[in-house]
Amino acid sequence: MIQEEIYKGIWSLAESNEGHPGTLTFNPIDGAQLEIHGQFRPEPSYSTIDVIVGQTTNGWITLLDTHFRGSVGSNITRTSVTKYAPSFIFEGHRFGSKESLRFQSVKFSLFNLVEWLDPKSIAEDSSLDLFTLKYVPPAAFSFKCFDGCTGKIESSLDRQYQNRWSDIRLKQKAHITLTYDDRKHYSDILADIFSFVRLLTLCTYEQSYPTEIELHDETLIEEYQIGKLTRQLPKTIRLIYQNSFYKPTYKTRNSYAHLLRYEFITPNFGEIIEAWFEQSKKLEQPIELLLRSLIDKYSFSIDKFMDIVKALELYHRITHPSELLPKEDFKCRKKKFLLKDLSREERIWILHMMEHGNEPTLAQRLRDMMITYAFPYFDSRVKDRDLLCRQATDNRNYYTHFNPRLRKKALNGKDLFNLMENLKLILVSAIFRSMGIPIETIKQTVPGLIY
Repeated sequence: MIQEEIYKGIWSLAESNEGHPGTLTFNPIDGAQLEIHGQFRPEPSYSTIDVIVGQTTNGWITLLDTHFRGSVGSNITRTSVTKYAPSFIFEGHRFGSKESLRFQSVKFSLFNLVEWLDPKSIAEDSSLDLFTLKYVPPAAFSFKCFDGCTGKIESSLDRQYQNRWSDIRLKQKAHITLTYDDRKHYSDILADIFSFVRLLTLCTYEQSYPTEIELHDETLIEEYQIGKLTRQLPKTIRLIYQNSFYKPTYKTRNSYAHLLRYEFITPNFGEIIEAWFEQSKKLEQPIELLLRSLIDKYSFSIDKFMDIVKALELYHRITHPSELLPKEDFKCRKKKFLLKDLSREERIWILHMMEHGNEPTLAQRLRDMMITYAFPYFDSRVKDRDLLCRQATDNRNYYTHFNPRLRKKALNGKDLFNLMENLKLILVSAIFRSMGIPIETIKQTVPGLIY
């Protein structure tokens, strides 16, 4: 996922026996590129090729959703080279169609997962004459994600001998395995993986992404011939693709810098994961708006402020459905505006203006959320809740409509940033509480949000 890869071999369309020699390369910044001698179709086509298969020195490769990128050729030598850009690389098997890409389990690692789990597994003992390392892997533990899917987290130690025995590199690793009752399409599996990516991003307060993905299914078997014996082993299918979240500038963050430390929620981890899968679907939009600010968290913009305000408004609308007046009373009031002599256009305009007239204002929503989700650290930063509500409303309205009357009330720079951070505290507290994380834990961790 985040290493460079090169595959050389013969490539063809899934439904064709005509092969073309070529090379597939991948790097996490630029993605995948397939360069072949000749071309798959007589004329350059900008339509997507569903499946391409490759018989390479690394074994079988299946490419999905490949786009034509260009072709060069010579009339003298009658040779041509064509470039394509695959979206997904499946290493380890020849799949005939996109629909056949179904699996029973997936094993994956995430950026900052080891740092979040923070296992104390390596012990060092040194003296003038002796240096020893002892590794005791932490016990694996299982949990339920949702009906039909269970998970397990395991740790291991990766050893690399750089220069025979004189240079040994040790790296502690952690991975998550998801197992399904029924075989699942790879696209659905990716959605589940990114539920963990979002959770880890929120907890560590640093954008996470998959570093390795391995897919397994009992129907995919590799046969090996050893003398007269035939041995069968399950195949491991590596999934490689360009992840838009990946940036080499993202930092590994130790536990003391995490927004929500794993050690504080260890006893309730299973319940929290199950609640996260349920709530992250229900609260998909506000969570996405919050996490979007972490893609480039060291810069600030008005758009980030607007995203947080919108996320709070959506969170309240989803979790606190409320109306200012009973429906029948509101209908009666609307009818009073619809006079008989109004034209059709006038009626439509009035109805449009009153479409959200029975909903709470932004200020009312914020007051409700502060009553439910405020905690001591928030109160130490926000001395005047009414002022916060007015500032949030005035700035949202100004930057939405650029109303000249609100220009004097509009904040910018550090003042707008601080307003956004205060609002973000309430949003983070609300999301944590929806996962069943007690307020005592939030008190310990949320102060790390503010830099």
